[in-house]
Amino acid sequence: MSEAATSSWVKAFLLLLEKHHDLVTVLALVPAALFAVYTYWKSKKSEAAGRLQELFNRFYLDAELRPLRLNLDFNFDDTLRALIERMVKDEKSPFSTEEKQTLCQLDTLLKCLEFVLHLKKQGHISRDDCDAIFKYWFELLEKPDRECLREYIRKFGFKAVARQIATDMHPSIKHGSGTTTTPASSSPGPGNPPSSP
Repeated sequence: MSEAATSSWVKAFLLLLEKHHDLVTVLALVPAALFAVYTYWKSKKSEAAGRLQELFNRFYLDAELRPLRLNLDFNFDDTLRALIERMVKDEKSPFSTEEKQTLCQLDTLLKCLEFVLHLKKQGHISRDDCDAIFKYWFELLEKPDRECLREYIRKFGFKAVARQIATDMHPSIKHGSGTTTTPASSSPGPGNPPSSP
């Protein structure tokens, strides 16, 4: 490029700046605004990660919830079913101190799940984040043999958890007695002999 062409290009650019200084200001501010939005987004992601870490610690590492999680996961029938069924049937029933503590732990665990769903609804954590840490527990609540627990959740106002379960749950479990149904054509009975191996 010749010196004359460069000089005329510079002159044209300076003339453009002089005539359209508002446009130049806007063009200069756009990258700054984009950087500010990016910085805000990044800080929100960092804040969400901090919340998730806090929820993880509370839910998985807190000594108060550990026995309840173990019982929900491995000993539901032996340790929790009768207590929950009794509470659902008659909350004025007499409960031992240990039973009251267990019910309080259950409420704390369910409130933690409520809070997670609230954060998800408000956009503070993503569905993927929620699923990564808590999906197993929502699936556990959906199991057919946990109908008394779902009834407890509905009766005592854990609305977000109840909605989540109702949304994700298989239709044959949602409104039934907690047992899954299979299509008539696949179940043995009159007119449908058992299939041979």
